[in-house]
Amino acid sequence: MALKVGIIHTYYQDKGGEDAVFEMESALISKECAVQSLIFRNAGGAMGLLQFIISIWNPFSVRRAKNFIRQFNPDVIHIHNLHYAAGPAVIRAVKKLNVPMVYTLHNYRLLCPSGTLLNKKELFTNSIHAGFPWAAVRNKVFRNSAILTFWLSVINYFHKKAGTWKMIDQYTVHTSFAKETYANSSFGLPAQQFTVKPNFVKPVSTSGAAFREKHFLFIGRLAEEKGIRFLLDTFSNSGHVLKIAGDGPMKKDVLEACSHAANIQYMGPLQKEAVEKEMTTCAALIFPSIWYECMPMTLLESLSAGTPVIATRLGVMTSIITNGYNGLLVEPHNSTDLKEKLDAWTALPEAEKARFYDNCKSSYADNYTPEKNREMLLNIYSSVVKSKPAEVLAEALL
Repeated sequence: MALKVGIIHTYYQDKGGEDAVFEMESALISKECAVQSLIFRNAGGAMGLLQFIISIWNPFSVRRAKNFIRQFNPDVIHIHNLHYAAGPAVIRAVKKLNVPMVYTLHNYRLLCPSGTLLNKKELFTNSIHAGFPWAAVRNKVFRNSAILTFWLSVINYFHKKAGTWKMIDQYTVHTSFAKETYANSSFGLPAQQFTVKPNFVKPVSTSGAAFREKHFLFIGRLAEEKGIRFLLDTFSNSGHVLKIAGDGPMKKDVLEACSHAANIQYMGPLQKEAVEKEMTTCAALIFPSIWYECMPMTLLESLSAGTPVIATRLGVMTSIITNGYNGLLVEPHNSTDLKEKLDAWTALPEAEKARFYDNCKSSYADNYTPEKNREMLLNIYSSVVKSKPAEVLAEALL
């Protein structure tokens, strides 16, 4: 008899990374487990506002959660996102029916209503140790609204005081940085309540990669928080070639830089096959983000392709990239440091670069494959399931 896993997830209005991870993980474990999902969807307009207001205790989502559990009778519930159509009261409904819970923290929303620890394109960490995030309210970190920020803060604060967050048997976070951030915050739970389980990607195909070229590569959203200005300033004053792929609000800035610096080339948005070709033939991937990020899939894809990453020494990047092993780390906003690292990488003997390429593939194989992720998920489930016979748990882990 297979382990029965009930998954609860709220889709955002515009599908994003959390939605994709929910779908990928659900498909990943469905071969070993009996999986059913309870889906909520965030609405827009007046309906969305109503969902947001009542998310402090949504009786409709509570009823749906209870019915789902009674009908499916899961051994464990895995929550991905409750904001905002479901609401935290769903946790209390699950607890009342005595089903163990795992909750994946895809962001920092339970610490700060910004969700990203970013505000007005700058790092915003004021809420991490605050009893109530008044600074976040004053700065309107959620949808640029003091009222909406205040209400989201009230929701999280209410459930903190009510003990809702303590009802989760095990939280999963994507990196050791996220674990340390939550464990050393005002969230109030010890480090052992958080298990590091990264996301996964399918490996980038390297079959068509004949050789490494000398240019560097940036792939991603062209936005301030991604370090685009830092990137352009550095390469405009260097002799290194940079190729940029992506789209976003800073596209005009990129095009302007290209018009003044022949070593900067803009390729526009690329399809998957073109991305993989560029990733497997560039000298290294540049990841100059100036915020903490959550779990950048681009980094994992780069490692799977054997491509070293030159990234900022900030947040989750320090959990994925080990300086001198699978890439190089630079100080955020420090063009001098980045240029020195570019020079150092270019000057490395080919044999030393080959060591980096191999280390990247090892980092991927050890941590970010679908197989490793499935194993980690099933081990987490088994750690919280108390009533399932041992032989059934063992069968699920095979």
